Amino acid sequence: MATPSPPPPPRGVREIDPAPFRLRLERHPEAAAPGAAGLPAVLADLDRRVRPFGARFGSPWAARRARGLTGGFRWDREDSRSPLWYPQGIAASQDGGVLLVSWYSRATGAARLTCVDLESGGYRHLRLTTAAGEAVRSHAGGLAWREDLLYAADTKAGLRVFDLSQVTRSELAGDARYLLTERARYRPAGGGLRFSFASVDAAAGGLLVGEYTDKAAGARLVRWPFAPGGLLAHEAAAAAWVTAHANLQGALALPDRMLLAESRGPVRSGTLHTCRGEASERRRWTVGGEDLALAGDEVVSLGEHPDLPRPLGRRRTVFRARIGL
Repeated sequence: MATPSPPPPPRGVREIDPAPFRLRLERHPEAAAPGAAGLPAVLADLDRRVRPFGARFGSPWAARRARGLTGGFRWDREDSRSPLWYPQGIAASQDGGVLLVSWYSRATGAARLTCVDLESGGYRHLRLTTAAGEAVRSHAGGLAWREDLLYAADTKAGLRVFDLSQVTRSELAGDARYLLTERARYRPAGGGLRFSFASVDAAAGGLLVGEYTDKAAGARLVRWPFAPGGLLAHEAAAAAWVTAHANLQGALALPDRMLLAESRGPVRSGTLHTCRGEASERRRWTVGGEDLALAGDEVVSLGEHPDLPRPLGRRRTVFRARIGL
């Protein structure tokens, strides 16, 4: 049952009681894969190429909407235009050199993961599977990467946990050549939270999860602390907030503020809200912006909507922005 939230603040975020927000851990010991290739094998076998762009000349129309743009890339032509697969979540390695992106299939409801090596400009899709070997069916709206563990937000089902050291090779070709199998699941056990996006709160040593509310204020953010190894230290949340903003697709917690990304459809620029408690500042953001992550001293994000067959329709990008960290 959903937990009623206090009225949202007129602006920014307001702390609320975290006690109702609890998770229940379900482990899948059968998901372990002896002799697994791991993420390094994927990075050595990338089969697609990104198309980089800088801050000014040649940067796509949608990415230029984001203030503070420093550069980014477009996918190859197939992935840039695909009406079937939509990129959703993003996470970065600690040094910012590797990005992981989740995609959602409108045709089948399945999710996949993409590994991008920014130094080489190569990338590869991986198939996500359950412990039973079936395709993961999830919107996969957000990712958080802690040590070897990758968390994927699953709207009503909580958090799926994958072990990146357990990537395995498959005999199948193409996107199914590498498989990443679900290791555990954190199911919601109270609070009625929608698990729409996720990120690592490095300053607090925790996992931040937020929810999307369509055209309505009152979306909630909840943080759980990490334990050594990457799993959560407690199934009970440590902190929670209610926000004044609607249509949130991503959030980052910094030591002195929160960044909240609001989307406004496939054509209009989004908004990045910088919140210090109930004070909030706005800046223009990309079209169709989704999840947020930190890569070094920059924010990385992505646009979900496919490119259109005209120059100003270049909407599906992964981009970096400097926001004065």
